[in-house]
This record gives sequence, C-alpha cells and structure tokens, in this order.
Amino acid sequence: MDQKETIMIYRIILVLTSISLIQNPVDGQAWKQKYEESQAYYTAYGGDFKKAYELAEEAQRLILSDKNVTVGDYWNLQLHRYGVISWLNKRNELDEHSIHMLDFTEEYFTKASVQYTDAQMYRALYLWTYIGEIQRPQQIFEQILEWKKENHPSGARLILNYLASLHTQKSEFSKAHLYLDEACQALKASGMADCSINYSLELPLVKAEKNFDRAIELVKEQIDQISANEYWTSDQKKEYAVYIYKDVIEVYLAWYYETNDKELLENAHWYYIEAQKLITEGFGAINVAEFWQLFGILQCHRGVFSDAKVFFKGVYDIRDQIFSGEVDKTSYYLKDQIKVLFEVGNYEMMTPYLLEAIQLDKEQIKRDFPALSELEKQKTYNKYLRPNLDMLAEYASLSYQEKPEIAGILYDHVLYVKGLLMLSQRGVRKLLKNSNNQELIDVYNEFVNKKSYLYSQISANRIDKDGLVKLKNEIDLLEKQLSSAPESRDIFVKQRSWREIQALLNKNEIAVEQLRFAKQDGNVGYVNMIIGKGWSNPKLVFLETSQDGEEEGAILYRDYIKYDEGTNEIYEQYWGYIDEVVPESTTRIFWSADGMYNLINLNTIQFPDDKYIIDKYQVVLVSGTRDLGNSKGVTNSSGNIHLFGFPNYDLNATQQLSTRFVQDTLTRYFNSNEILDLPGTLTEVEDLSTLLSAEKKWEVIKHIEDRAAEHHVKAISNNMILHIATHGYFLKDNTNSSLGFQSFGDNPLLRSGLLLSNAQNYLRTKNTYENEDGLLTAYEVLDMDFSGSEIITLSACETGLGEIQNGEGVYGLQRAFLIAGAKRVLNSLWKVDDEATKQMMVDFYKIWIKNQDFRESYYQAIQKLRNQYPSPKYWGAFVMVEKLNN
Repeated sequence: MDQKETIMIYRIILVLTSISLIQNPVDGQAWKQKYEESQAYYTAYGGDFKKAYELAEEAQRLILSDKNVTVGDYWNLQLHRYGVISWLNKRNELDEHSIHMLDFTEEYFTKASVQYTDAQMYRALYLWTYIGEIQRPQQIFEQILEWKKENHPSGARLILNYLASLHTQKSEFSKAHLYLDEACQALKASGMADCSINYSLELPLVKAEKNFDRAIELVKEQIDQISANEYWTSDQKKEYAVYIYKDVIEVYLAWYYETNDKELLENAHWYYIEAQKLITEGFGAINVAEFWQLFGILQCHRGVFSDAKVFFKGVYDIRDQIFSGEVDKTSYYLKDQIKVLFEVGNYEMMTPYLLEAIQLDKEQIKRDFPALSELEKQKTYNKYLRPNLDMLAEYASLSYQEKPEIAGILYDHVLYVKGLLMLSQRGVRKLLKNSNNQELIDVYNEFVNKKSYLYSQISANRIDKDGLVKLKNEIDLLEKQLSSAPESRDIFVKQRSWREIQALLNKNEIAVEQLRFAKQDGNVGYVNMIIGKGWSNPKLVFLETSQDGEEEGAILYRDYIKYDEGTNEIYEQYWGYIDEVVPESTTRIFWSADGMYNLINLNTIQFPDDKYIIDKYQVVLVSGTRDLGNSKGVTNSSGNIHLFGFPNYDLNATQQLSTRFVQDTLTRYFNSNEILDLPGTLTEVEDLSTLLSAEKKWEVIKHIEDRAAEHHVKAISNNMILHIATHGYFLKDNTNSSLGFQSFGDNPLLRSGLLLSNAQNYLRTKNTYENEDGLLTAYEVLDMDFSGSEIITLSACETGLGEIQNGEGVYGLQRAFLIAGAKRVLNSLWKVDDEATKQMMVDFYKIWIKNQDFRESYYQAIQKLRNQYPSPKYWGAFVMVEKLNN
C-alpha cells in the first residue's frame, strides 16, 4: 500500500476507536485523561505523534493497574495505540502489539466476535503495509469477509475495500472492480443513495489501469459534488477541495509519465495554483508536507527548480519537526525527490539529497535492523534500502568520469548494504556460539525447535492455516529477540571501507565487488568496483543490459558449456569489458559476484587466444569482499571427517545392494519421481575413506546406505570436512513439479536441497522415517552449526543454484552452509557426470593431503580433470566459494 492508503486506514481506525469509546463510556479513571490527551495530539493529524505515543503508553501503564477497568476499555486503548505506534513506524512494537491484540481478543471475546475479526484485520494490515506480504493478508481478509457477511454485514464493506486495494496492488484489476462493486452494493443496502464514498478507492484503481480519462472524470465529479453540497460550510468546502486538487495533480502527473505530453503538466499547474490559494495553517503539518512534496515534484518536471527547492526545503523542515528521527524519512520524501531530480537530469540539486539518503540508510540499519525478523529485514532492504543503492550506482555510471571520487562512496556503501541479510544471520549465530548468556541460548534453542517443528508439519502437510499463522508469529518474535539482543547490535554498527580492503591486498591481487542494479528506465546495470594495491580510487566498469538480455546471456552460456559454441560472445558479454582494466601483473582476483554472474564459472570463459581465465588468474570466489582477511587457503586440520554417499532412497524396498546398481544414472540429478541410484557415489566415499584414513591424522566417519540420513548430518559436531555425494535439486518456483514435491511456499531455501535416505519413500508415500522426509533442505541447514567446518563439499548436481536476489547472492544450499558457519563450500552449477565427479573429488583430497591448502587443491584437481576431459562442461561445473574472514 502507498502512504495515502495507509493514512486512510489510520483515519478509519481512529473513527472506529471513537465510536467504540462512545458505546463504552468510562467514568473518570486515571488512564482516561491520558488517553484523551493522546487522542487530542493524534487527531490533530500532523500534530505531535511523539507526545501522543508517550501519553498512550502512560495510559497503558495506568489501565493495567486499574482494577475497575472493563474489557471494552482496554480494547479501545489498544486500538488507539495501534494507530499511534503505526505513525511512528515502530515496527517491532507494532508487530508485537498486533499479535497481542489477537491473543487478547481470543481470550476475552472468543474467535466468534467482531473484536477478534478486527484484531485479525489489524494483523493483516501490519503484514501488508510494513512487511510487504500479499498472500497472507489476502487470506486473512477473505476469511474475515465471510464471517462479516454472515455476522456483521455493516463491517463487510471495509474488508471489501481492502481486498479491492490489495488486488489493485497485484494488478488484478477485474477482481478489484468486483470487490468495489460489491462494496457499493453493500453501501446502497445500508441506505446510502450513491457510492461516491468509494472515490478514494476507485481513483487509485483506474490510475493503476492507466484509465486517465476516467480518473479525471472521477475527480471532476467530486469537485461538482463539493460545490453542490448544501450542508457544508465554505471553509469545509475549501478544505476538501484542496485534497481533490491534490488528487487531480497526481493524475495529470501519472498521465504525463505515460505520454510525456507537456500540456498535462500545465493542466496540473492550474490546479496547483488553485490549491496554493486554499492551503491554510489549519491543515496540519503532515498534510502541508504532502502538498509541498507534490508541488515540488510538479515544478521539477516543469523546470522551475527554484520553486521546487523551496518546497523540498519546507518538506525537510516539517519532517524534522514532526518525526525527529522516529520514522524512516527516506521512505516518504527523499526517495521521490531524488527520483524526480534524476529523471529531469538535475544531478547538481539531486546529489546532496542522495548523499543524505544513503547516510540515513546506514542510520536506519543501526537503529531498526536489530529489532526486525529475517522477513522484515528482507522487505525493508528491498523497499527502502535497495532503491537508494540502485540510484547511487546509476548516478555513479553517469558521473564517474568527471567525479572519480564517487567510486569510493559507492564502494563503501555497497560494503555496508550488499549482503547485509547474510551478514546479519551469520553474526547472530557467531554471537550465540560465543555467548555466555544462557537466556539468549535458550531463546535460540526454542527458535530452532519451533522452526524444525514448522518444517516437519509443512513436509507432512499436517498443519492447519490458523496453526501455521500462529506458529510463524511465534517464530518471528523469537527471531526478533535474538536479533535485538544488545550483544548483536555491533553487527550493524561495524563498517569496513574500501581502503581497509585495499590494505589487505598484495601487489599481484585485485578485488572486484560486483553489483547488479535496477535502472530507472527499467533496464539492468552491472557495476564492477575494482581495487588494487596503491590505487587512489576504485575503478568502475559498467555493463548495461536488460532482463531479456540476461536470460539470453544465460542461454548462450548454457549452449557454450553444452556444445562448446559461442566462445567470443561469452568472452565479450561476461569478461571482455572487465579485462581491459585488470593490470597485467595480476595473478589472483578476489571476486564477489552478483546477479547472472552467480550462475557462471568465470574459469570456463575463454580468451580470444584460446586460453581460459583459469590459465591466467586464480579467481577466488568470496561471499563479499568485506570478508577479506585471511588471503590464504591453508586450513586448520583438526576435527573429524564425515563422508556421506549412496543413500538408501527407499527404506521400504527389499532390493539387495547388487541389484540396485542395475538402475543407475550417469548424472547426479533426477527429474522424475523415481530416484535412480548413483554407484559412483559409493565408490567415491569408499575411495575417500581409504585415502583419508591412511593418513591416521583424522577420524573418518563413513555414512552410506541407511546411515546416509538427515539425522546423522544434523548430529555432526567438531567436523573439519563434510562431504556429501548424492542427488541435488533446486525447484525454480513454489508450485508442484514433476518431481512430486508439494508446494513449500515462497521461501527459496525450502526449494533447494539434497536427497538422503528415505527420500524415494517420502516422494511416493509422503511417509517420514524417524520424523524425517529424506530431503535435507537449505532451510534446515540454516540452523545447523558448521562453525568448525573448513569445507563442505556437495558432490551433487546444481547445489550452487538457488533464487538470485540482488545484493544477497543465491538463496540456496551454498548460502545456508556459509551462514551455518562453513569457511568454504564446494558445489556445482549444472548436472555433473558421475564418474568425472568421482575422479575430481578423489584427486582434490589426494592433493590436499600433501599441501593442506584447499584453494590450491581445488585448482590443481580441476587442471588434472581437464587433461582427461578438456570440455568445461566436465571440469567447470564445480565452484568453491570462500568466507575468508571468519
């Protein structure tokens, strides 16, 4: 929802609160005075929300000590507190408060009450407005609607309006119209002669449909109705007219964005002049700020920047006066100011706003992130932080030649923001491992247990919707407790600069931090920030493409790997433009990939002289250049070695080991409900066990057939090496597939995993074995402890795949194992040959025994495999990602 719709919701909440108070009068309790004072500050609409909050919290404290308070009294105060907390953007409090309202109403009003359905509505509004969820709020609204229609028809119209707005946001316009029409009929049934009250909902709908003629018609109808209204005073008509003029200006601007017709700006300007005449001090500061913001944007498009600057300055002053840092300033004002100035090309005026915005983003991270759940962090990152990062990257692409210092500003901000969610998860787990806070550890154990239970219920399809929602709420709150612990706040305060990264490099090394960014024109840009020893500034190298271009590039790369075709095109698309700035003396490149680069192995790119990148550079893949610290691949060789392979996929089968070989497969990937055996994984584990045990330095524990089970992986502790040889999978969407999986929802970590013992039985019968399905998902790995692991080797197909998210890498097995503490993950990008994989893995460990350097062992094993299998489709499948600063 946008801000205007949010404001409408809070006004409705306030009306509901007032009505409820009238129906449940209170006789002078101590809390009532504070409550009424808080309402006065809140209803001043644009008044002192901080004061309203303080008074509401005081009223809450007093009401809890009042023995004569009624349930209705308490409920009214909670409604009011919801509105106040919302305006101050205290999301953590709001989350807890919306859950508290649900629990309270369930206990004191029961689920079969208006109050409980209202509490559900506020929970849905929170998830929709602040978390950005769509599916869960829609389900809640639909559930409430059925109850309202049957038990409280007068309340159904509000839910119909919400559903209309929600489907408008989803661009499902026909459904939105149906809900609006139903709301109109409900309105008429209640005695209203027309549906003009639906204006505020129909207008955004027709704007979203780009039906601008109808939008202007709606606005002018409202203006006529104002003039014809016999009951309103002149002042009331003027006040309402200003809001309608604001609406018509927004319509003309939206129309202009579609057509670039300058005449539409002049039409908007006429209403701007009329609105200016009517704005008075009585409008409230927030309303005035919204007008000034809109007027400033209009004047920017008209090229009257002197006016725009004055308006934006007014917005800035009001913003500081009212919120004083209590709300995310960039979300309401700075973001739109930066965007319009970029669109009109006034970079000089835009620059200070942009630099302020990225500084405020850092402050927001320090202030808000510790109090958010993982989902909330992700939504906040995408909604608030990412747009400013994208804008800074695009601005750098235009100004870098004239202002080379922008490269350092961009790199520093990328170090702070890119990979922030992964850094957060890793940091909390590291904190817990080193913590002496038993209470915190207990919270974490409860968090992990509830997540494990949630997965088991989803896997077995045994949980009802209400139970699922309640369990997710409990998990979110526990996660927030962990993230907001005082010990964890340092995670978001510490920051490394590009200068610090540069100081860690040797003369023959460079570091490349890559960022995929969304451009304002809808295309895609890549910026490669490159630093070397002694450079005065990072060098920036840009690539512009589109989403279609990325998909075409991915197809081109797949064909290149599969058929050895398109060598020159691959070089030009993925490396040629970067190679121009790499110094001749470079022998090692620390590479932090983004976007489509996560799906390719740079080593496989061939130069025009027929050499490959692997022949010229040692490319060290890192989760982020902020991780640079230990530039060597030498390992700590203490701990056990666990080898998993050749799982018994069907524990109910009576096949003998010898007959299982009949149905083997040549690759470690499956694409049907029948999981074929991989005899190469058995010999691989046996050979590795013999090889590593011969050194007598480590305890080598072998897990094959029935023992290659989930619970044995989860029970591992003090391991140096974990090697898993089996089938791997990644489901590209959350729908049922030919693999037989049920839908696991939107979380990509639930769609990536490894097949272990019992997987076949589960896919066929949905029966678990010892409460396990045989699918070790990335979601489960996330909460395991691999902090002692020097390397996790996933000797399977496509274990490096997952859902790519800008700035956060690949959401899949690789990410999960790194967050769980592993220093390195060796995984595959495509289907791998069983025999070639076995050979590569044996050589890898054989070399490692001699040099104790995983990085060098990886490169030597790859080169050895190339001698026998020259095509990169054999030796290029496996990549090793390192987390250098542990």
